[in-house]
Amino acid sequence: MDYPGRVTLEMIQATLRPDYNSTAMTTTLHITTADQLLRHASELGPCELFAGQLIHKKFAGFDQGCIGSTIASAMYLHAKHHRLGVVTSADTGFLLRKNPDTVLAPDTAFVARARIPAHGIRGYFPGPPDLAVEVRSPRDTIEKARKKAKLWIESGCRLAWLIDPEPKAAYVFRPGAAKPLVLKGDVALDGEEVLPGFKLALGDVFEC
Repeated sequence: MDYPGRVTLEMIQATLRPDYNSTAMTTTLHITTADQLLRHASELGPCELFAGQLIHKKFAGFDQGCIGSTIASAMYLHAKHHRLGVVTSADTGFLLRKNPDTVLAPDTAFVARARIPAHGIRGYFPGPPDLAVEVRSPRDTIEKARKKAKLWIESGCRLAWLIDPEPKAAYVFRPGAAKPLVLKGDVALDGEEVLPGFKLALGDVFEC
């Protein structure tokens, strides 16, 4: 069952190989489902689940964290002021697929108000965010980072941004686009119809 986007097991496995396999986590706990991952989160530390395989996430470097918080803060203020929806922090899990389970966590994300039930949500969000933001770690190749950003779109995201601290560029992924749009220089991240009215100058993103 694909839940609820278009991501398939083959897409997830393509993202896992070859880079993510090297970071597969060894633990005495047998974690293969989203429920198990949530139940043991405090014991495991930062992790993601790729098609039932537990993957360790390393802590962000200072520059990566600074860039992520800059974007998240700007998105939060805009979304709150215009009552557009919710902005999540790093390590918020999104359940993209069941059987086998896939839970990913972007560096920040936006979920439109219409998709959030009045009673709220306990546990992982059931599906992709509307906008996912990834900040490339120096430990990751650009190819690996682009695969994950593309996976967000294939999972049903309406927009994904990949921020690359070196060479201070941003890649904009959209459904149906063959290649991402590359942003450099005196331009801005644009929320388009996903986060209407939001703009953040790329120069401000990299001020850290």
